Amino acid sequence: MTRNTPSSATHPVQQKRRLAEAQAADAETIFRSVVIEWLGVKDKISDSYREKIIATFVANVYPRIGSLPVKEITPPLLLSTLKVMEARGVLELMGKCRAWLRQVFDYAKATGKLKGDNPASCLVDVLKKPESEGYPTFHNRNDAGDFLRRLTDYHGRPETRLVIWLLMLTAKCPSELRAATWSEFDLDKAEWTIPKERMKTRQPHTVTLSRQTVAALKELEPLTSYTGLLFPGNDPTKPISEMTLTKAFKLLWPEYRTVPHGCRHFFSTMTNKHGQFRHDVIEAALAHKDRDAIRATYNRATYH
Repeated sequence: MTRNTPSSATHPVQQKRRLAEAQAADAETIFRSVVIEWLGVKDKISDSYREKIIATFVANVYPRIGSLPVKEITPPLLLSTLKVMEARGVLELMGKCRAWLRQVFDYAKATGKLKGDNPASCLVDVLKKPESEGYPTFHNRNDAGDFLRRLTDYHGRPETRLVIWLLMLTAKCPSELRAATWSEFDLDKAEWTIPKERMKTRQPHTVTLSRQTVAALKELEPLTSYTGLLFPGNDPTKPISEMTLTKAFKLLWPEYRTVPHGCRHFFSTMTNKHGQFRHDVIEAALAHKDRDAIRATYNRATYH
């Protein structure tokens, strides 16, 4: 009597193993997983920038495509995802999100997780573009003066007044100031050294502090130094949010359109317009990289 035995192709144990392997392979191609891998190799971006990418994806992208394998994500699906952002009017953020999506799918192709074309590569000319580039800022010196007078008369929390004042005095990115710690400051030397982990350039950056800045920091010190952070939020272990700053600007001058990041633009505009400041020094103060890669290799001046 002949006994039939299941072949390896139909053996339950083998089938179960192949199914588990297929599921593991699929899990690695899920969009959310690919994003995590992609962010893991982007070692030249700051923590705050990384957090911004994650927050944007969590709020706008993951609800629609986060759990899908990258091979199932089509251009129309991406377009409908970005159209939701377009309808809300967040065109600047939508443009950045589109660029990030393209990078994620480029990474998926490079690592063999995606075959065929990048589904985000054809979305450049099918979505609205912001009417003007850059962040809303003060139109002129008179408007900046009016804003400062309003800030002087502000009767809210002193920390809120001081964070805006320091933002205007230092012209640093709001994220760099929000997350600053007291250990980064040497008030005796009037210097603020931002570690490379918090810089977009991934290089440490030293800010020379004016006497007005030092005075503002000394006013702030007894209010927040016990937390280690310059500007702690409701949770004293975490800094205030970007939204807190944005709301404060709107509260100070509701009918005037400006945002925290606009302080950097105003600094750049005024110093370049003045004509007495070297372009190199202005760009170094803003911690901008030299666009000439060869020149940047040789010029290590920090001008502080």
